[in-house]
Amino acid sequence: MKDEHVVCDFSGPRPPVLLAPENQLPMQCLHCGDRYVLALPCSITMAAVVSKQYVREHRRCKPRPVSPPTNPTG
Repeated sequence: MKDEHVVCDFSGPRPPVLLAPENQLPMQCLHCGDRYVLALPCSITMAAVVSKQYVREHRRCKPRPVSPPTNPTG
């Protein structure tokens, strides 16, 4: 599926917000690296609407190119 690169990720860094970590629902686009934090508590309907819009905005994100490893010895 084309939208599987948008995930809910509790393990990564979160933007500085005025909410405790347990009151955040972090979403991330694995292609461009963008993160969005939804404040909790919120209704299930609101979480679904916001998540759907976030996925829609990142649907066309292309994976970042992987840079080749550098040789430190030259």
